[in-house]
Amino acid sequence: MTQHEGRGPDDLKDRRAIRFGMRGDQDIIDCMVSWETLECLEGKPAANRAERLEWFERHRPQIEAAAIAKRHSAGSDVRTISLGPEDLHAQVA
Repeated sequence: MTQHEGRGPDDLKDRRAIRFGMRGDQDIIDCMVSWETLECLEGKPAANRAERLEWFERHRPQIEAAAIAKRHSAGSDVRTISLGPEDLHAQVA
């Protein structure tokens, strides 16, 4: 079961991250996964926005699992979750 709210991911050039929404206990939580994280997962830099979004969708289950784990460790009052490479590596370990 996916946790996303149905809104497509946004590639935020100024934040160098992909923003996506996840359903929280009572509302939608904004999540950000850095471009660096996607590049670590793929082992190379992305050529463009379309490639980053493709990578995000390919790794979305792992990214959402990391967001859920980070949210649980941070507490239920979290409004924004930022994910870096270390958060996804923790899911693999």
